[in-house]
Amino acid sequence: MLNAIVNFIIELFGSQSKEEAPKEGVDFTPIVTESEVPPPPEETPEEAVEPAEGVLLDVPYYSQRDNYRDSSRTCFSSSCAMALVEAKPGAISGDDDYVRTVFSIGDTTEAWVQVKALAKFGVEAVFIQSGSNEDIKKQIDKGFAVPCGILHKGPAHRPSGGGHWICVIGYDDQGFIVHDPWGEIDHASGNYVSTEGAFLHYSYGLFDSRWTVDGDSDGWFIEIRSVKGEEKKPQESKSVELVGKADLAYVWNCAESLIKDWEVSEMNKCLHTFGITQTQSIRHFLSQTAHESGGGRYTKELASGEAYEFRADLGNDQPGDGPKFKGAGYIQMTGKANYRDFSEFIKDPRVMEGVDYVAANYPFTSGGFWWRNNNMNQLCESGGSVEQVTKRVNGGYNGLEDRRYYYQRACKVIG
Repeated sequence: MLNAIVNFIIELFGSQSKEEAPKEGVDFTPIVTESEVPPPPEETPEEAVEPAEGVLLDVPYYSQRDNYRDSSRTCFSSSCAMALVEAKPGAISGDDDYVRTVFSIGDTTEAWVQVKALAKFGVEAVFIQSGSNEDIKKQIDKGFAVPCGILHKGPAHRPSGGGHWICVIGYDDQGFIVHDPWGEIDHASGNYVSTEGAFLHYSYGLFDSRWTVDGDSDGWFIEIRSVKGEEKKPQESKSVELVGKADLAYVWNCAESLIKDWEVSEMNKCLHTFGITQTQSIRHFLSQTAHESGGGRYTKELASGEAYEFRADLGNDQPGDGPKFKGAGYIQMTGKANYRDFSEFIKDPRVMEGVDYVAANYPFTSGGFWWRNNNMNQLCESGGSVEQVTKRVNGGYNGLEDRRYYYQRACKVIG
């Protein structure tokens, strides 16, 4: 899934600067565009704080749903296959290769079978039933993904079920990043709400409620000890930078000097947190946010927000909620209800301070939250056009030519 802090940065290089943004009707619920008003006086930006760094392994995602047999029962095998291909790249061409090996030994649900299957590929592993969060982090730091067994049914506070296996591929200060071979779980109900299970961000509280159910150290996981043929352990992993400063500057058509390091860090963390990791998803996300922000100039809505007063559909129920919770970030998150959902997701109560805080700290992340909640990755990776993506983002086709312009620029550097 950040503590990057700066309200907005203004540096004059030609006409390029970062200010507040005019609204184009884009938020978590379609909003009627307000008339532009003169920009407010400049505010003194808060002192920037370096964002927290996470660790993310470059692990391909395997869905169990397309396995050649027993697709509803092979979560354990698909999770171990993901760990295998990270530990030993090229060992398999897909999880079906691994699943066939598993069934040549025994049943997919047996831990000893998984350990033997991994051994056939030259990976020494053991089954642990007393795992803690620190154990997972140590494995990730060594460069090994971690298959973990969870109770996936029922609400998070009272989980049940015969068990399900997922693969932990990273962590940050707020939780673990996982590949779930079945899809995305709704922790409140225990039901799966999406078949897209790549790069899910599960807070430590939610993860622990389903993994270490009876204590802090009773989690089940597969621990990789060594890889045959490796002269040394894998190097410690580093956060994967999907989009660099030069790339973003090209898309925004601005000087690199206008973009701060914390902005690049926040953007990349956003991309990983919300699974915006495939080529088309990144291109569309960058081009749509570029248009909505005027090429990175605007981090919040220009209009006063008075038009949102007492908008029940936005959760604005108190005087002043309209201006306080007007559009923030590069996809203009709007309304108290949406701010509250975002606050709960990233576990940062200060989000409820309103537009200035979100604009300064989460310009990309707030947009990524909307992006994931509206299934934008699926649309983009299934061949969605700029017109189709624009329709879902905007509710219409406002600024279509400008969005095409930024998409064409993104295609030149993301590929």
